[in-house]
Amino acid sequence: MKKVLILLLISISATAFAQRAFIRQNGTTNVYYLIDSVFQTAQNGDTIYLPGGSFNIGSLTINKRLTIIGVGHVPDSTQATYSTTLVGNIYLTSAASNGSISGLYLTAAIYFGTNPGDQSISFYSVSRCNVSAVILGYNPGAPGGSSYITIKENIIRSQIIGCNSQFVSIENNLVQGDIYYFNTNMLAKNNTFLGGNGCPAYAVNTVFNCTFENNVFMLASGCGVIALSTVGSCIFTNNVFNNNMTFPSGSNIGSGNNINVSQTNFFVSETNWLIE
Repeated sequence: MKKVLILLLISISATAFAQRAFIRQNGTTNVYYLIDSVFQTAQNGDTIYLPGGSFNIGSLTINKRLTIIGVGHVPDSTQATYSTTLVGNIYLTSAASNGSISGLYLTAAIYFGTNPGDQSISFYSVSRCNVSAVILGYNPGAPGGSSYITIKENIIRSQIIGCNSQFVSIENNLVQGDIYYFNTNMLAKNNTFLGGNGCPAYAVNTVFNCTFENNVFMLASGCGVIALSTVGSCIFTNNVFNNNMTFPSGSNIGSGNNINVSQTNFFVSETNWLIE
């Protein structure tokens, strides 16, 4: 398998910061000065390593099977390199199946598809990123065709929109907004939901026949927070809610859930409940 390597070259001369160079190593070394060129010339199966820094990608379409790895996004862990920040949206097409993205701060969203014909993406992973939203279709309000998707260990600043995708695993994320628009074959496990987007604000919205295990619902918005809205035939096991929930709730069933647990009793010395 070929590997694509993007390096940030730092000059030690007195002329402030060096010009960035993007290097793709594939037996031979090719140097690029535009990040777009690296994605355009990459081949199926390549691995792209992104350096720390801020890069304007606009609307980047990924139509190849790539493994994309940044240096991370957490400030106290990226002091030496700075975080990998991409300014813009990422659009995946069906040809990106079996790929992955990790270690990025994305100012906008990840979309699965650019039109109805290329939104069936399978076996894809988004992990350890900080993104505005993950939208598993080209249109947030319409069904998509993606399946076997893993969304793990991310900070989601607004929503995870399922577009009725199938076999989706959502684990160990911090979610500012809600999980929206799933029907069957979705597992949400070990996530923390802050419910801070919208008015009213939700944690789970328009979800049916799915499973929620070991999640923390600490809903922090001051505008009519509702933990579950239009949710049916779901199973809730060993979750924590800071509002009053009872199960069974309509067609939803559950066991081992803790309700009316205050934020101050659950999170120690925490004063800011919203993601910045």
